[in-house]
Amino acid sequence: MLNRIRFVICFFISLLVVGDVSAQVSPGLAAYVEGLGHMQSAEWKQAIASFDQALQNDSENAAYFTARGVAKTLAEDFPSAQKDFERSLRLRPNDKETRMWQAVAERLSNWYAMVETGVLYDDNCPREYSIFIFNDLVISYHKPGVADGSDKRSREKFPRAGAWFADLAFGRANVTPALHEIAKKQMEGKQYEAALRTVQRLLALSPESNDALRLEGWARLGYGDAATARASFTRVLTALTTDGDSYAGRAIARARIGDVKGAEEDLKLAKANRSQRVDEAAKAIAEAKGSPLLSRAEAVQAFRSAIEAGAGWDDLVAKALAVRRVMNNERRRYDEWYQSRVRALEAAIMEKPSNADRQIDLAQFLYDNSEVRGEQVEPRSGWRGYRYQTDATKAEEIAHAERIVDGVLEKDANFLRALGLKVRLRLYHGQNADAAQYYDRMIKLGANDVNSTIVYAEMLDAMAWQKSGEAARLRAKDGNVTFSGDWMITTYLTDEGWRQVREHEAMADQFSKLSSETLAKAAAALKGTPRGNYYQAKVFLRTNNLEGARAELEKAIKGDPEMVTAYDLLASTYSRMGDAKKSFELRVAAWNRQETSAGLLLPGARQDIVGTHFKDARVTLDWALTIDPADARIYTYYGVSFIEDEKKNLANNWLQGALAMEEARARQQGTTYTDAGRDTRTIEDFGMSMAVRQRMIEAMKASGAPPADRLALARTNISYEKRIAMAEWTAPVYSAMIPSLTEEVNGPPPQVPEGIVRIALPHVSAGDALFDLQKYAEAEAEYKAVFALQAAYKEFTVDRAENNELNDVRRWAAIGLGHALLKQDKYDEALATFQSLPRTRLMQTKFNEQELAAKKLEQELQQYKESHGILTDQEQQIKELEEMNAANKRMRDEALRDREERNRALEQSRQQRMEEIRQRQKEADERRRQQMEEMRNRQRRSR
Repeated sequence: MLNRIRFVICFFISLLVVGDVSAQVSPGLAAYVEGLGHMQSAEWKQAIASFDQALQNDSENAAYFTARGVAKTLAEDFPSAQKDFERSLRLRPNDKETRMWQAVAERLSNWYAMVETGVLYDDNCPREYSIFIFNDLVISYHKPGVADGSDKRSREKFPRAGAWFADLAFGRANVTPALHEIAKKQMEGKQYEAALRTVQRLLALSPESNDALRLEGWARLGYGDAATARASFTRVLTALTTDGDSYAGRAIARARIGDVKGAEEDLKLAKANRSQRVDEAAKAIAEAKGSPLLSRAEAVQAFRSAIEAGAGWDDLVAKALAVRRVMNNERRRYDEWYQSRVRALEAAIMEKPSNADRQIDLAQFLYDNSEVRGEQVEPRSGWRGYRYQTDATKAEEIAHAERIVDGVLEKDANFLRALGLKVRLRLYHGQNADAAQYYDRMIKLGANDVNSTIVYAEMLDAMAWQKSGEAARLRAKDGNVTFSGDWMITTYLTDEGWRQVREHEAMADQFSKLSSETLAKAAAALKGTPRGNYYQAKVFLRTNNLEGARAELEKAIKGDPEMVTAYDLLASTYSRMGDAKKSFELRVAAWNRQETSAGLLLPGARQDIVGTHFKDARVTLDWALTIDPADARIYTYYGVSFIEDEKKNLANNWLQGALAMEEARARQQGTTYTDAGRDTRTIEDFGMSMAVRQRMIEAMKASGAPPADRLALARTNISYEKRIAMAEWTAPVYSAMIPSLTEEVNGPPPQVPEGIVRIALPHVSAGDALFDLQKYAEAEAEYKAVFALQAAYKEFTVDRAENNELNDVRRWAAIGLGHALLKQDKYDEALATFQSLPRTRLMQTKFNEQELAAKKLEQELQQYKESHGILTDQEQQIKELEEMNAANKRMRDEALRDREERNRALEQSRQQRMEEIRQRQKEADERRRQQMEEMRNRQRRSR
């Protein structure tokens, strides 16, 4: 009858009938999936071997031939790859992905090969994937001027190509059974890291699979990630509350993280449900008891003292682990509480399956707890629920409750509790008319108990909200403005419309008043009980009797300290009374009744830091430490407050404490956040550690700390680059959003950094530290790494908008690179780098530091140029032109002087000739005169 019980019974029967999942998996498919896994890890030879095995079992499968051809292409065995592609295309002629890879293999083997050059894509072969594989991969592989015609560095793109191919193949094939088989084999061989990767692929395909979650839990235990294993087993046990092995697994996980009390409870349940792994759980608990825990006060004080004394790294981490262990033994977890209640309610049903009250108890619990509490700490971050829930699982929880109710009503259509919950469920779906029909049936049956009264009040409230909403929608039509072409049209509500508004509002008031009267009756019937106090308080609140409501709610909490709804309502009451501090304290108390968390306090501390109210921030953080001293964010906020308060030594100590607490969290997850880590994780996992180190680097630089210390921090952040998948580059990193004075007080929340920004920043910091250490060539390499990351990011995010923060980091890298190049006397490169900066005003940062830094680089370039007599190309051209003009002038002047000299010589020659002529003329004249004189003398003598 009960669907959940049926599911549990059918599940165990299916295990008996079906047996091991691997029995359903063909050897060919298993080998194919194994090969795809090798492709994701860039293990080409192993992938080829797996695809060989797959084809031995299914020699007519085109997908297997294509996969092997891709593996051979990436292994640079091009002729053999071509044969596989040809065979695949005979079996599947129109497959565009195979045709694309065939062209790629041909072009890689021979750059001048005549192949199809158009980008091939369809639903199975996305455009971005095709562009990357066919264009970028091929073009980067061949490099003109290289002896063998290829650029070996382009092989760095091969792993991404193989992983992309495998991801698409996983999405197309029905690989779930094969993944199960592979994961089990890996678990049997104690290949826990490989098993975890396989299970993650399985969960990506079937996120709600209990089989996959169970496998994940055991794989994580084997890997050493007890903290995440606990959550995985809890999800399984929420769905399958009699799964003994999962209780044993959770017992082991809880014991390893320090929750000995919870582990012992799970051990009892594992035994009760006949787990085969009880001995493993008992051993883990015994080992945990062998390491006695400090008291909470002792552990927290020891860690805080170590922070303030500036203790060494190993000591800090050891003390942080002690804090986490003691907190895990005391921590309230909503997912475990929820699972425990479901287990108890289902066990009660199993004990008396025909008891309708017990069935409705479960349905009521599912309905009441379908709204999951949670928190949102960082600005713009997503809401984090205190137990796993998606929209789909929430809908299923409500549907499950309704199925139970319907099952009870099928057997007894007049069962009042079932009818009452049916009313609530109909109201939840907004089906008020259906809810009223079920309530009418309750009335006809003579329902006059207090629960029915409360149901009636809820129904009246829902109807009041409905009528108020209808009135508001009508009012919104009055003065509504629309546009038609160039005309603006204003619509006003008609008299009939206003009559309907008044009618809806009157009905809403009537329903609300009747609801208050009904609640008063319920409160009177429950007088002297916490529930009675609670409902009486609600009545008082409706009449604005705040003091009366406060008194009633305090009585309710005193009578039932776990009555979370009373805490919530009392917090709201104090808020209405104007006591915001008391309201907030109660809200925190309400949240912590179900989940231990200081998360609600941190946004307030952040605002105080941003507003420079550092003492107030530290008061809030002291409060936060009393709630959850294992939250690394608290120590981070302390450190930032001390940085901004110019208390550098304290700041560094507290930020080191934050890093130690993050490292303690990592170790309970079977990894490390130091540069010794090798496993791949999400950017969100690393985000806080990266942000804390970056803030420490900035503070050290401002205080003149040794560059080597800054370099060590930057190197650790850089080490995460190889542990972060490229898919994480575009992920928002909320954990990196630690407070900063660059935020506006009461202004818009800051932008969320993307993964690529957190990855690029440490390269700039490392470059700055190396520059200060006068290692200019190494600094140059770090700065250029940012350019390479930006190029890879653009390649990865085809057709994506510019990442302004990454551009901002790239500008810092360019400025640093310019200085490093200049120190190496690479003036031309430094100038080109500077000229790559935009000429317009740069992106705004604190005090516009980037623009000032760019101006400083420009000045240093000018000084270097002047001191070394360097001319730019343009200046060189001008100089050469001036020299040419001067030479031409000299030639013209020389020609002019030559001409003048020639003219003077000619004139002198002419003058000489004229003088000679005059002399000859004079001599001739003198001879004529003498002849005439002689002639006259002869004439005189003759006379």
